[in-house]
Amino acid sequence: MVRDPEPVTDDEIEAAREKMGEQREDIREYLADELGGDPSDYDSRAYFQDIVDDVDGSEGQAVPDGGEGSE
Repeated sequence: MVRDPEPVTDDEIEAAREKMGEQREDIREYLADELGGDPSDYDSRAYFQDIVDDVDGSEGQAVPDGGEGSE
């Protein structure tokens, strides 16, 4: 693979992000049509946010060795 010697500009990065966003919507709609449910059911950002919330929330707190109540 040959690399482009020119660095990618901020405008090019933004254009790629916009295009990826459009594709996400199309893919979610396709999955909902093929597999059932609502397009929002296939939103990976929501899925990964739930994981972050679990880790950052009280249920995701680190437990000392030995588990709860070990002293």
